[in-house]
Amino acid sequence: MNNYKCFLSPGRIELEPGFNVIVGQNNVGKTALVEALSLRFQGNPHRSRKTILVADDAPENPQSVVRIVIEISAAELGEIVRHKQTPDRMYVPAPPDHGASNAASLVQYLLDSGPSISATYIATEGQGLNLARADLVGYEPSESEGGAIQFVVDPRTWTLQYDPSTYGSSSDTSIYLNYALAGYLSTRLYFFNVVRFPTDENPIGMGVELAPDASNLVQVLDLLHRNTSRWQRFFDQVKLVLPQIEAVSFIPSSRGGGQVKARLWKLDQSTERMDLTIPLSESGTGVAQVLAILYVVFTSNLPRIIIIDEPQSFLHPGAIRKLFEILKSYPQHQYIITTHSPTAVTAADPNSLFLVRKEEEESSVETLDVCETEQQTSLLREVGARLSDVFGADDILWVEGATEEECFPILLSEVANRPLRGTKILGVLNAGDFEGKRRPDAFRIYRRLSEAAGGLMPVPIGYVFDREGRTERDCEDLRRESKGLVSFLPRKMYENYLVNPCAIAEAINAEMAEGNEGPSAKAVEEWLDKHRWDKKYFSDGQVDESFRTDEVWLENVDGAKLLKDMFQELSGTHIYYKKVEHGRKITRWLCDHDRKDLESLAAFLKEKLEQGSALYTTK
Repeated sequence: MNNYKCFLSPGRIELEPGFNVIVGQNNVGKTALVEALSLRFQGNPHRSRKTILVADDAPENPQSVVRIVIEISAAELGEIVRHKQTPDRMYVPAPPDHGASNAASLVQYLLDSGPSISATYIATEGQGLNLARADLVGYEPSESEGGAIQFVVDPRTWTLQYDPSTYGSSSDTSIYLNYALAGYLSTRLYFFNVVRFPTDENPIGMGVELAPDASNLVQVLDLLHRNTSRWQRFFDQVKLVLPQIEAVSFIPSSRGGGQVKARLWKLDQSTERMDLTIPLSESGTGVAQVLAILYVVFTSNLPRIIIIDEPQSFLHPGAIRKLFEILKSYPQHQYIITTHSPTAVTAADPNSLFLVRKEEEESSVETLDVCETEQQTSLLREVGARLSDVFGADDILWVEGATEEECFPILLSEVANRPLRGTKILGVLNAGDFEGKRRPDAFRIYRRLSEAAGGLMPVPIGYVFDREGRTERDCEDLRRESKGLVSFLPRKMYENYLVNPCAIAEAINAEMAEGNEGPSAKAVEEWLDKHRWDKKYFSDGQVDESFRTDEVWLENVDGAKLLKDMFQELSGTHIYYKKVEHGRKITRWLCDHDRKDLESLAAFLKEKLEQGSALYTTK
C-alpha cells in the first residue's frame, strides 16, 4: 500500500492463515489500513509536509495504490472453477521467450500446484479503486511479451487443461485467468465495521451470496430461514454471541412489491407478541454485524477473507470472546482484526500481530513477534497481572500491593497534581518474592518483562516497596540488584500515612449499623495514646524510650496491624479493617480534609515517576 490517508509507504505486510490482529492507539491508522485491504475505498492521497510543500496545495501524487498477493491452492482453484467463477475457456499469460509447448508445460505445473496472483489496484483522488494490473507470481509477463495459452475446463476434475490448438493473445483481459482471479478476490473479501446497516428489508430473492457490503443481508437470511434445520444450526451460533435475541422473523413488507422485512424477538415467540418485536435496523449496531459475519463463515463453501474493524466498538467483551471461538471453528477462512482491546487480542490468540504507530503525520506498521507476545502474557500471569492491566500503557510503576495500586494514583492526581498520563501503577503479586532466596527469580521475571519493551508490554520505570520485614541491608541489596529501580517508602508501610483520628472515626462510623454508636475522633486519639507504643506494633520490640518521638513512631510502627486492632476494638468488633477498601476511603477523606501527612508521600511518588520516565527517555 502506498499514498493512502496517513500511510505514505508502510512497506510489505505478511498476513498469515487464521487470525491476524492489528493493534494501535486511537487515530493512528488501523481503520485506514484495513480499508485499503478491503479494496473498497476512494483515492485519498497522503497529506503531510512530505507530500504537500506549500499550504493549500494539491498532493504531488494523487493516486493511492494497493498491491495484494494472494496464494490460491490447487484445491481452491478447482472449487472456483466448479462454482463457475471462470468461463469455460480461459487464457493464461505465458512466460516470455518460451515456445508454446514449454510455456504450456510450465503454466500447467503452476496451476496444478496452485497459483499466486499479484494484483495492483489504483484509485485517483476522489475516485473509486480500479484493478490496474494482475500477474501470476513467478514470471509476471505482460500479455504482449509472451502471448497466452488457452485452457479449457475439464468437467470431470474441475481443473484447467491445456488446449494445444491455441497460442496467441487477446486484448480482452477479462478472459485471462490472472485478471479473473484478481477480480474474484474482491468477492471473497468482507469488511465489517461499526457502521450500522441502513436497511431491515430487501427484495425477496434466491441469491445465497452475501454482498460484500452486506446490503442484501435480510434477503440471504430469509432464504436460509426457509431451511428449518440449517437455520437452527446457524441461529444456535448467533445465540451464543447474542443470547438476548430469542428469534428472528421474516415478514412481508407493508410497502409490498415483493419485499421482506426482518424483525427481532427479545421475548419468547410463544407470547405471540409480534407487536413487541423490533426492526433489524433499530437493534444494536452489533446485531446486524454478528448476523452478517456468522452468515459468511457458516454458509461459505470457499475460503473467505473476513475483516472486522474494532469489534469492541459494537460488541461486549464477552460477546467478542464467544464470536472468536466460533470463528476459530471455521479455520478455512482468514481473519483480519483491528482493535485496541486486550480482550480481543487475547481472545483471537493471533497467528500474526501488527502494531500501527504514528509519528507526526505519517503512520507505519510493525510486525510483532507472536511468540514473544505469548511469553509476555505468560510472564504477566506469573506476576499476577493480565494483558488488560498493561495494554496501551507507556510504562509501569510496580508497587507493594493492591492498596497502593488503588491509592497511589489518587495521591498523584489530587495531591501532587501530577496526571499519570501513560503510566500504569500495578501491585506485584507477592512482594515477599523480592526477599531472601526468591529475590533473584523475582527480578528475573520482571527484568524479562522490561526487556520485552517494544511489543505489547510497556517498560517498568521502577518499583516502590514497603520496608516492612526488610533490614537496611536487604533494602540496599534490592537497590543494587535492580540498578536503582527499587525504592522504599520513607515510612514502614503505606498505612503509616493513614493514622489520622478524624479519618479513622469517619471510616468506622460510615459502616456502623443503625443503633450502634461508633467512636469519635477523640476516642480514637485516646486509644492511640494508650496503645501507640505497644510492643506488638514494632518488629524489633519496644523502641528505646529515649527515641520515642512522633517522627520515629510514624516511620516504624506497624500501621496495618494498628488499624486492624483499632477498627475491631473501637467498633465493638462490628467492623473489621479491610486494607484495600478502607485504605482507599481514608485516602480520599485525607485528600479532601487533611493532606498534611500525604503531601510528602505524593512528592516522593511524583519524583519516582519523573526519574523513571527520564531514564527511559534518554535510552
